[in-house]
Amino acid sequence: MSSGSAVVNALASCIGKENEVVGVSARYSEWNLFFTANSSQVLSFLNGYQNGSSS
Repeated sequence: MSSGSAVVNALASCIGKENEVVGVSARYSEWNLFFTANSSQVLSFLNGYQNGSSS
């Protein structure tokens, strides 16, 4: 009986890790879409920031 619960716990931890990975990859793709959609604004902001810090 206790070995069965250990197997269930192991499966649950594996599923939890998979869900974490899926959540991270989904968040990464959201950021990727955001930066792709706003790449010109992001680049101009970074260029302005570099110019402001260098002067």
